[in-house]
Amino acid sequence: MLKKISVIITVYNVRNYMDMCIESVINQTYRNLEIILVDDGSTDGSSQKCEEWGVRDRRIRIIHKENEGAVGARRAGVEAATGDYIGFVDADDWIEPEMYELMADMGIMENVDIVSVEDIREYEDGRCHVERIKLEEGVYKGEDFLNDILVNMIDTETFFQWNIPLHGWQHLFRSGLIKRNQKLIDLRIRRGEDMLSALSCYVDADSAALLKKPLYHYRQVPKSAKNTATKRNLEGLIYLTNRMLDISRKNLRRHDVVQQEIRYCILYTLLWSAYEICLTADSAELFPYGVPRHSKVAVIGAGAFGTRLYKRIAELGFCQISIWVDSGWDACRKRGLPVEGFDRLNDIEFDYALIAVLDGTMQKQIVEKLKDQHIESEKIKVPMKESISDRRLDEIIHNIETYLGM
Repeated sequence: MLKKISVIITVYNVRNYMDMCIESVINQTYRNLEIILVDDGSTDGSSQKCEEWGVRDRRIRIIHKENEGAVGARRAGVEAATGDYIGFVDADDWIEPEMYELMADMGIMENVDIVSVEDIREYEDGRCHVERIKLEEGVYKGEDFLNDILVNMIDTETFFQWNIPLHGWQHLFRSGLIKRNQKLIDLRIRRGEDMLSALSCYVDADSAALLKKPLYHYRQVPKSAKNTATKRNLEGLIYLTNRMLDISRKNLRRHDVVQQEIRYCILYTLLWSAYEICLTADSAELFPYGVPRHSKVAVIGAGAFGTRLYKRIAELGFCQISIWVDSGWDACRKRGLPVEGFDRLNDIEFDYALIAVLDGTMQKQIVEKLKDQHIESEKIKVPMKESISDRRLDEIIHNIETYLGM
């Protein structure tokens, strides 16, 4: 008999996207699904949408709860799930119709702890970007899992590149594994909770299957929570950091490499979600680029990190911003951001082009694009691995704690 997969769809004020998401799940070619809609206190009519879908498909179960955030919603779904494996889908995303069947064939039939696939970033202007698994496709168990997967989840030779993207929604987890780890995630964590969940499970697992097919569509819509450095969000980062360091301390398998991977995860999260704390008025250089104060810079990238970087540099007057560039400049303009297209770069004078993107693969693509436009190599700056140190991490955490009065 086919093993049951519990699919947890967390819902919070996403009425306009829910139909596409839920249809993509109920139409899966793998039919033995339990679909759990967790309504996290929606106020836009999403709650009613959940009820409507509950009538349409008997596999759907609905949980209505007070708003606690993503961690609380996921925990409620995980605790209620009865499947052999558990996966997550955000209610504004969608999945390919054969996703769970392919994951079952690749991993569940092999009885592994985790099955992972690739995802496609879908931007509001129609662009898309496939986030690839960099390791070989296949099933990894025992020593192969330890030596080929656990120590290679993140490329520690650079900053920052996932070898296996550790988002919560592109994996299937054995039920006991995710139930054990999800309950250890602090409800007060507001950002990075999906990465923490996947990381916790990988470090705790003994086997995995990697399927190099882009089957999950992640909708890149501006989310206000990611762009607001509230006290609650910053406090959540401290709890996230503490949990990651706890995972690092308790893992004894290839501890040195895993510890570095986890510290890179922490710094990655702090950069895109709390750059205001990472760059201070008394910083000697522009972190993490090593660029001198008062340089003329072009900021390349208007995602979460690029936006925070731009705003912080402007706020402090740390450097003179000559131009802000992104491929999706027209969509950025509609949101009121002063972003230009790449074709404007050759008309502007600047000392350095700061690639304000944390994904290593996208950094390389942008570097080549700038070179094609005859931007000198010495002007092009990516986040420097050398500046991402344990000392810097300790300084950033101290800055957050000082800011919060902890």
